[in-house]
Amino acid sequence: MGLEEMIGRIEKEAQNEARIILNEAKKEASLIRDASGLNTKKEIFDLQKKLDKEMITSRNILISDGKRKARQALLSSKEDLIWETLSEVRKWFSKMDESELYTYLVPLYDKASTIIGQGMIVYPVRDLDAIVLKGKPGVQMSIETSTTLPSSVNRYKGKDLIGGIIATTSDGSKVVNMSFHGLIEKEEERIREIIARTLFGE
Repeated sequence: MGLEEMIGRIEKEAQNEARIILNEAKKEASLIRDASGLNTKKEIFDLQKKLDKEMITSRNILISDGKRKARQALLSSKEDLIWETLSEVRKWFSKMDESELYTYLVPLYDKASTIIGQGMIVYPVRDLDAIVLKGKPGVQMSIETSTTLPSSVNRYKGKDLIGGIIATTSDGSKVVNMSFHGLIEKEEERIREIIARTLFGE
């Protein structure tokens, strides 16, 4: 075999070997590309799933937060309305005329009398209350006008008592607060419940 023939043969074998290697490389590249495509698709699918789940969670949180805020706003509005109504009740008590006052003050006077007994001293809150109770035993000048009050009663002077009476024993050891303010304050929770039931059916 001549030199040229030998060289030609080596070149041919080298070309065949290179073709085989190239084909193998192409196959490998194709497999890698397909596998990579599948992985990418899976990653995209998983990511989409995660995003959908997060979106649903976020939406539920927003809806829940919205409902909570709406409930708070509703409760706050109801509370404002109850306080407004309570304020109107106080105004109504303070604006009663003599005949209306009489229907309230006389039973309060009688109740205080049962609690304190003989020797009861009564201090009407306002001049108007004193006028209504004029002639009743133990009734003094009103807290509104009087300048000399026992310490047990003096502590009520200047307070917004709306109307009513403060009754004491002769020695001042026992004090019964029958002012409209005191009665409303004492029964406030019950009054609020009545207002809530009347306004909202609760």
